[in-house]
Amino acid sequence: GTVVCWGYNGFGQLGAGTTTDRLAPTPVTGLADVTAITAGLLHTCALTTGGTVACWGNNGFGQLGDGTSTNRLTPTHLVGFTNVSAITAGSYHTCARTTDATIDCWGYNSSGQVGDGTTTERLTQPLEKGPVAGRSVQEVLRDPDPEILRAFFQAVLENPERLAETDVVNAFVNWLLEP
Repeated sequence: GTVVCWGYNGFGQLGAGTTTDRLAPTPVTGLADVTAITAGLLHTCALTTGGTVACWGNNGFGQLGDGTSTNRLTPTHLVGFTNVSAITAGSYHTCARTTDATIDCWGYNSSGQVGDGTTTERLTQPLEKGPVAGRSVQEVLRDPDPEILRAFFQAVLENPERLAETDVVNAFVNWLLEP
């Protein structure tokens, strides 16, 4: 189905493309086939029938799972994360259960909310595939493999447009999250 949201919208958590508060139900932009939604304090996420997740709103602690801390006014689909069967959100973190019963969480982690045995924020769930499978984007940024960096810079040399609208760090994150 579709999703409608209303209320306070200071961080775009209503998903309508603005930060205007809404007193009546307002359609969320660009979502279809939604089976479940969950809301944190200032962010919202949806689960689709295809087992994918999209999140929007405040992303100050990486709770949207897109590898950044950039707020999103419309749904942003988590890349490389499929076969999700359930989602839930805390104030500033989000968790998903996959069809194989794996549970991954990301976002604010001051009290160990993401369940990885640390109190370090996670900007994404562990990536399922690609050159850094099993590691989160944040882990890769903290301790990058020289071979991965060489491959990224080779991709930039082959396609300089990768840096046209962003800085090197965000371009690297986007490259890591490509399918």
